[in-house]
Amino acid sequence: MIIKEIQISNFKSIVNQKIEKLTQVNMIYGYNNSGKSNLLKFINLIFSRKIAADNFTKLDQSRLTDFQLQNLNSNDDVPSGNFWEGIIANSPYIFHKNRWQSDTIEFEISLGFKKDEFKALTTHYESLKKDILDPEQEDTTLTIIGRIIGRNFLDSEIKLDKVKLDSKAIYSTAPLGSPPVSNYFETLIKGGADLKGNGYQIVFNEILSSLNDSVLLLDNDRYFVNELEDQDVFELTPRTFKNWLHNLSLNPQRNNDFMITLKELGAFESSRDPELNDSEMNSPLKHSQVEYQFSRIQGEIELILGNSHGLKLPISAFGTGIQQIIYIIAKISEKKPRIVLIEEIELNLSPMYQMQLIQHLLLKYISIVDKNLSQVFFTTHSPGLCYRDDFQILNVSISANGESAIKIVDKKQLKEFYPQDIMENLVKQKSPKPKTTKK
Repeated sequence: MIIKEIQISNFKSIVNQKIEKLTQVNMIYGYNNSGKSNLLKFINLIFSRKIAADNFTKLDQSRLTDFQLQNLNSNDDVPSGNFWEGIIANSPYIFHKNRWQSDTIEFEISLGFKKDEFKALTTHYESLKKDILDPEQEDTTLTIIGRIIGRNFLDSEIKLDKVKLDSKAIYSTAPLGSPPVSNYFETLIKGGADLKGNGYQIVFNEILSSLNDSVLLLDNDRYFVNELEDQDVFELTPRTFKNWLHNLSLNPQRNNDFMITLKELGAFESSRDPELNDSEMNSPLKHSQVEYQFSRIQGEIELILGNSHGLKLPISAFGTGIQQIIYIIAKISEKKPRIVLIEEIELNLSPMYQMQLIQHLLLKYISIVDKNLSQVFFTTHSPGLCYRDDFQILNVSISANGESAIKIVDKKQLKEFYPQDIMENLVKQKSPKPKTTKK
C-alpha cells in the first residue's frame, strides 16, 4: 500500500494543496517553519484511530501516555475505534488560522495496492474483480474522500463523504432527495450473489479496517534518557527504550518479537565508506546479531552493547546518531506499519548516515515482500539527499500570509535549486541506486 495522491484543504498551513506522483520514498525539503511537518501530521491524523462519537465525554488525553490510552476501556474515550469515524480529541489548532467554527478540513487520499496485496484485504475479491475493479489495471486504487468538522476549540470529528475502488463508489453520503440517513452502501451489482444486500458494507469494513494502525509517525523527540528500572513499562518511547527492550526480553509470550527486533537491528549495514571504517569499528550495529546485555547501576537500568573490538559499553556511550538509528528501527519493528513518517531524518546523523538509513529502509524493508512497510515520508532541512533520483523530492515553502506550497522538485532543475558547491559535494557522495523487488 502506498499513498499515490493526496489533496488537503484548510489543515494548519496547508490551505489547498494537491500532491501527486508520490513514490515509495518521499523526501520533504524546506526551511524551518515552512509547513513540512504539517503534511506528516495530517497523514498521521487521518489514519489514527478515533473515539466513538456516541461515548465521547471529552477526556483530557493530553496527560495520558500512548500506553495508558491503549489500556483504558472503551468507556473512557480512548482512540480504540476505526480511523475513519469518530472524534479527534484534544487536537487544537489543526484548522488553518484556527478557523474551526467557519472552515472545514477537506481531504482526498488515493491509496495504491498491488494485486496480491489487495486480494488479502477482502474475502470478496473475485466478486469485486467482476463488477468493480478496472480489468485494465494491475493495481487497485482505493480513494477516501472526507472532511473534518470542528466541534469546539479542542475537539473535531471526521466524516467520510465517499469511498471508491478504482472509479466506482462503494460508499457515499446520502444524495439529495433521499431518506434522511447518514450514509448508504451501493447494492446494485451485476454479479456475485454474495455481495447483494449488505455486501458492499462488508467489503467496506474489511478493507478499511485493515488500514487501522497502518501509519507510524516518528517525531523529532527521539533522544534517550536515564531510566529507573520499571517492570511495568511496555510502551516503546525514547524515554522507555531500555525498560521496554528489557521487559520484552523477559516476556516468554513475546520472545519471538524480541528476537525479531534484535535481528532487525543487526541487519543495518555499515556505510562501507573507507573514510568511516575506523569510526564504524566502534559501532554496535553489525551485519549479524546485535550483542546486548542489561545492567543496573544505582537503580537505573542500562543497555550494554558490544562493538567490533569486543568492548561492551552502555548505549549512552555511543553517539546520538547511532541511538537515532536504533530507535527508528526498533519502533518500525514493533509497530509493523505500512507507512512510516519520519520528522527531521538528519537528527544527529551525518549526510552519509542519512543516506545509509534511507538505503536500509529501501533495501531491507520496502523491497522485501514479507515486510509490512511499503512507503516512507521524511522531512529534512538538509540538501544532503537531494541529488537522489530513486525517490520523490517535495519542496515546501510558505508565503507571508502563512500558506504552504508543496511542489515536486524537477531533477533537471537541481543545479538551479542548490548552489554549485553543494551539488559537487553531493555528486561525490552519490551511491548506486538500490535494486528493489516489487511487492
